[in-house]
Amino acid sequence: MRLLALPLLLLSCLCVNGLAQQDFPINKKKIDQRALKAPKKLQEDLPRLTAYLTEGAENDFEKTRAIYTWIVSNISYDHKVIEENSKRINKNIRDILTRRKAICMGYAQLFKAMANLAGLEASTVDGYSKGTATSKADLNEPDHSWNAVKLAGDWYLLDATWGSSLALNDEAYTRVNEDFFLSAPEQFLKTHLPIVPFWQLLACPILPQTYEAGEVAISNYLNSCDSTYAYQDSLQQYLQLPTSDRRIHLATVAYHYNPSGGMQEEYGHALMDFAGALSDSVDIFQMQDQLEPMIRLQKEIISICERADSLVTFHKWQTELFAETLINHVVALFQQNQAQSAPITPWPILIGKLEQAQLILQEIKKSYFKDMALQQCEQYISILKDYAR
Repeated sequence: MRLLALPLLLLSCLCVNGLAQQDFPINKKKIDQRALKAPKKLQEDLPRLTAYLTEGAENDFEKTRAIYTWIVSNISYDHKVIEENSKRINKNIRDILTRRKAICMGYAQLFKAMANLAGLEASTVDGYSKGTATSKADLNEPDHSWNAVKLAGDWYLLDATWGSSLALNDEAYTRVNEDFFLSAPEQFLKTHLPIVPFWQLLACPILPQTYEAGEVAISNYLNSCDSTYAYQDSLQQYLQLPTSDRRIHLATVAYHYNPSGGMQEEYGHALMDFAGALSDSVDIFQMQDQLEPMIRLQKEIISICERADSLVTFHKWQTELFAETLINHVVALFQQNQAQSAPITPWPILIGKLEQAQLILQEIKKSYFKDMALQQCEQYISILKDYAR
């Protein structure tokens, strides 16, 4: 993910889910004053800080406002990361609180952590950004992160990074910026495009090309569209997934939505991370001598690796995983054949899989793993050729 270029122009807020901001059940003056007076002794203790901020809040809207106000008035944008093109990213939430600096990802992670502590359902949203509504978009890879929060049964959007005066400079904070606090989805789309359609929170999600074309094209599309895309269903499906499955789901949807070079790379590596996670289950089946489910899972992993191989250049561990799975799959199929009166998988097919593993292994530098795996392949091919005669 590239680093965020800060906005040059802040936009006015529209209505959200049929409500104007002034209609939200929020006593802004009371909430903001309390947030701005948060004791310094609490400001590195996230649970106590969150409890202080949300104490006395009459509803989830006010909890959200208190957290947003504190973040935008206390966390500065880490300009040094941008200026020096540094690879430094906040290591964790404590790092953000200690340094009082973050980039967009840090702002979003901090809001989510505080919202969750306050009993709110919140998510980070990754996507593409423009400095202004009329700026040219770069849709090769995501460059920004913001948040969605569920309030009174509906999802709302906010961007603490762009909502912070401190993000623009390090001068004393003077006001809470309203432009990116629970702003209308249509308003967000002028400068923020999520990597997946369902985070647009619209029944008429726009295409990347429309976002790229600019504000007028977006407005024209939204005014003329009669789509009935059920984003709530897609969002619910995503949120019900185990955390371990969410990345591959997002990467898959994001790549098909915008098959750019950057998203292709993310999709390919997400596939390999998913394959790596599945390989842990293979080990469990092997220890329990469950041959059939192990073979099925090995086939799935190999299929995933082949798909990923067509998309990206593998890292060393990914190449090793692919080759190792092929070799172990041949061993499992050999055992399956041995248990039958006639081979289920023809011997030439098993030999072909080992030859495929040999070709894959040639792609990595000399190592102990490579030497041992190639030696195994040669031995197993020799044995299988005897069976094939």
